[in-house]
Amino acid sequence: MLLTVYALGITGVLAREAVLLAAIPSAVLTTMFAEEYNILTSESSTTILATRVLSFVTIPLVIMATRS
Repeated sequence: MLLTVYALGITGVLAREAVLLAAIPSAVLTTMFAEEYNILTSESSTTILATRVLSFVTIPLVIMATRS
């Protein structure tokens, strides 16, 4: 997303918000749908866990990368 923002020439707060929103972990709603329809429940739970753990590193890096 960072490269996309730079390629489109988006700057300032809008660029920072777009990149930060792309860096946040996956939503829990996917696991709720997986449980409801009994499809890929373990995969969706694993994805949620992995993105949460990775976000502890990626979000601070994204914030540092988008500082003006």
